[in-house]
Amino acid sequence: MSIAVQRRRGTAAEHASFVGFPGELTIVTDDWSLRIHDGLTPGGHSYGASSGLQPFQNLADLTDADTALLNLGGSAIGRNLFKAGNDEAARDLLGLKTMALEQASDFYTKTSIDNLDGKKLRVDAEQSFSSEEKERGLANLGASALGAAVLQADDADAVLDELGATTTGKALVAAEDPGSARALLELGSMAVEASASYMPKAGGTFTGPVTFPGSAGIDASGRILAPAQPAFAALNQANTGVGNGTINGFPFATVHLNVGNHYNPANSRFTAPIAGIYQFTASIGISGNSATVNAGSLSIGIRKNGTNIITVASSGTYFIHKIESIITYLNQNDYVDVSFTMDALAGTVFCRNGSFTGHLIG
Repeated sequence: MSIAVQRRRGTAAEHASFVGFPGELTIVTDDWSLRIHDGLTPGGHSYGASSGLQPFQNLADLTDADTALLNLGGSAIGRNLFKAGNDEAARDLLGLKTMALEQASDFYTKTSIDNLDGKKLRVDAEQSFSSEEKERGLANLGASALGAAVLQADDADAVLDELGATTTGKALVAAEDPGSARALLELGSMAVEASASYMPKAGGTFTGPVTFPGSAGIDASGRILAPAQPAFAALNQANTGVGNGTINGFPFATVHLNVGNHYNPANSRFTAPIAGIYQFTASIGISGNSATVNAGSLSIGIRKNGTNIITVASSGTYFIHKIESIITYLNQNDYVDVSFTMDALAGTVFCRNGSFTGHLIG
């Protein structure tokens, strides 16, 4: 069964067939005659201008929107297409880009079919895609099985359900321009927020590596990776002579590690780049300069913004080594350094083998 539209130009005639209408419809514009052949009545039925029928030139002129939608191979969801303000908006909604909604007499010709990304899509007499052609058409939309379910959806809610019933689907509906809508439908580049193809449903299991913005992630063995986590390690390996008294901001000038460059060896301070929980460890050793000069007593403290938050003291006759560690909360731009206090019995003692380390826990 088919519809034929015929326009006479001199002796030449342009002809196109439409699948999806009962019988055969022929419009000849020079005499405004209409012939309908339903395949049952010999010769068909003829109507003249008095019938009130007028020739049409594009799909938008069809008085029966559902018929036009069926010719497009759509379902009830296709009604949204006809809410578009103009043909350009309709084409953008279809994502066809190069397809032109031209005259009805040209819509199902090979030229227009080629506009559907070169796929020879057609609508059969039942107004539906064959399974093979439907799959090719869906592949053109970049949707595969998801697109099949969308095409078969009966209402807008069902469409959203097929799109994942998530903010992705809602964003598609709320897209302010066709370009944004098409970007959301391009599964290769879209940020899928809750698609079954990418994330497990409630109670499901996800396997494989996970990556996040930057270099953090979880590798295939389940190890948590955070190579950009702020951390530092600074050393004082030289023999430094010191006398009695207190040194605030004890120097640890040799930098071994400084991820993010938040430790400043010039003043031996670590400044928190973000608020969070941090761990710090400090160690210092002292010794007398001879067997007759005792090391005395030593205390070291870890300071936050100039105030000790932990202090450890010890004493000895010749060599003392002290280490301390603490976990504390820092606000952004809080700083941490080490204080050093010693009391030698006599003479000068030497500091050696010192270290100051810290890192962000989270």
